[in-house]
Amino acid sequence: MKNKKVLSILIAFVACAITIFFGTTFLTGNLQQRLDGSNSAGIALAAPTLDSPAFPENEAGISAYLRPAEIINIEDTKPAFSSIDDEHENYIIGTVAVAQMAENEYPYVYVASNGWIVSYYPRDYRSDAVITPFGYDFLTTNLAEAIRTVCEKVSAPFQIESIGYYHFGYPEATGIVLALEQGGYDRPDVFYITVPDSFTLCSVAWGYRSSGYQSSYNYAALDGVQFASGITEEHKQFGWFDDTNFAKGMEHRIEVYLFSNSGLVQLGLVIIYRD
Repeated sequence: MKNKKVLSILIAFVACAITIFFGTTFLTGNLQQRLDGSNSAGIALAAPTLDSPAFPENEAGISAYLRPAEIINIEDTKPAFSSIDDEHENYIIGTVAVAQMAENEYPYVYVASNGWIVSYYPRDYRSDAVITPFGYDFLTTNLAEAIRTVCEKVSAPFQIESIGYYHFGYPEATGIVLALEQGGYDRPDVFYITVPDSFTLCSVAWGYRSSGYQSSYNYAALDGVQFASGITEEHKQFGWFDDTNFAKGMEHRIEVYLFSNSGLVQLGLVIIYRD
């Protein structure tokens, strides 16, 4: 019998600013840490001091940022982009490809000549859970990997522990948690989440990926009620939980089920909160 897996808002983070992923593949047991109202563990959200021109603060939602150099040649960044939306002498904005994400799921990236790199998803995007690193088997986010790609193209140093995070749509938020669970074959993989009453939930978002043989039978469920199912192939299913089905102060059971061991199902969960 498996041990009961509990995210008690929540599980564990490395001391640097990157989430720990809770799941069969990614759990690192010695990093587990309980978070309650008096112990604000997790990734702290903090606004970047960009001092940079034309960054779209009114459009950006969940974001990651890094300043790996004092000067970046904008021309050198162009090979990093899948598409370029806006280009000027001192900044550029476009999308950057990340693993296992469809083209319309790529993050936007802003690069300024003064060294700032900000990757972000628009705040009106389908779900904050689009940052879930479905295509990576190490601790990261899609936002961080987009920044890594730009750094590699301009030969700038990249340290994932130096990545900062912020949500321009929730400036009051103080923390973020990201869980990634891979479904169990034959019986569901299950974990539990409890959010303290003292916390304010800004957003609880989910992303679902399912592919392979007979994946139409795969599903994810919250407290016994399926909220995502079937096959997704390249594109993912994304959505949100509201406070009617994700109440604070009670334990929630999340299960992820894989019908065939030749298939794949993954669930990403992103919780943005103020403590």
